[in-house]
Amino acid sequence: MKAQFLTACLATLTSTLFAQIQPGERLYGGSVSSRNTYSHNLNTDVKNNSSFTASAVQLTVGKFRQNNWLTGINMSLGLSPGSNKIVSAVGGQNNYESGTRYLSYAVSLNPFVRRYWELNNIQLFVGGGIGVSVSGFYSRDKEFPAEDYTFSGNRMFGFGISPSFEAGLNYFVTKHLALELKISTNAFPVSFGQLGAGFIYRTGDHALTLDNQAQTNQTKKGGWLPGGSFSISNTSVKTPGERNLTYDPGIYKVSLSAGKFIRERTVLGIEAGYQYTERRTEGENASVSKSKWFSVVPYVQTYWLTSRLTPFHRISASWSKLVGAQGNTFGLNGQFGLAYMLGERFIIETSLASVGVDYSRLGNSYETISPYASASLGNQFALRYVFR
Repeated sequence: MKAQFLTACLATLTSTLFAQIQPGERLYGGSVSSRNTYSHNLNTDVKNNSSFTASAVQLTVGKFRQNNWLTGINMSLGLSPGSNKIVSAVGGQNNYESGTRYLSYAVSLNPFVRRYWELNNIQLFVGGGIGVSVSGFYSRDKEFPAEDYTFSGNRMFGFGISPSFEAGLNYFVTKHLALELKISTNAFPVSFGQLGAGFIYRTGDHALTLDNQAQTNQTKKGGWLPGGSFSISNTSVKTPGERNLTYDPGIYKVSLSAGKFIRERTVLGIEAGYQYTERRTEGENASVSKSKWFSVVPYVQTYWLTSRLTPFHRISASWSKLVGAQGNTFGLNGQFGLAYMLGERFIIETSLASVGVDYSRLGNSYETISPYASASLGNQFALRYVFR
């Protein structure tokens, strides 16, 4: 009798604390991106032209069923076509020509089920599903000196299937838009396999207690926005045999940034970075190659409103220099996003759309231009702290 009474009390308490999500409400998330790269050498006798495109689409769709259960599917598609062409034109005539066209692709589908618990503007959820992925690569080579033509190519295909488990929370900043923090893994119980963050959109009419029109202090004149990052990656590949080669690439990156509100809602800032790369081969043909890059990125960012939830735009220029060589890269970027003022010191930001172009030139040998564009429902966000 006591057990039945406690169970009834627990069920009543749970239904009282956690609201029921109306069946039929839908959840959306996703992103789209594309980057094109064109490069060619500056040698007039041997021309080497290449192009590469990387495009990706990701979409999450879900629908709430009875008792706070949601069924949905994650879908993604990536396509990367490219080509490379080499023409030898010694003496003003084409003596040799070769070309390669290739295409890589990746498709994944992940149907899932989640259970939600909602308390005002916070949702907790756990779930799982089955992921199916298909990937492939195709290339075709062509060579023709004089009148002789040679064709070759290769194909690769991959298939995978694996379970997925997830747990996370949604923090609603409006009645429809929420920050999502999610842990994903293919093992159970759920551990910190992959941590993701972003925005999701939910339909329906919700009785949430929000005060997004309240004035905040984060964007007032005089505040500072510091930042920085540091990373090290190192991989060793050993080939047994007579030469006993060991190949050790290492990449070390560090960056610092600082911005100041020069007037209300407007930040003027700069980012500075350094990258050191070392590639070492040991054995019969021992060699060491090193490269150092410095980069500077000035930017201007403007928040549109002084309320807790506000759009923003950011314009930045970039310059990076390869030390010890005539290598320079220039870039121009524009972003549009959404910011949420958390408390009195923190700012949560996500980029909803970005467009830009990069141009690089390595001495008198190569130049590359890369236009790009992307749009997403905030598949990642940044947490910034305002010092005063």
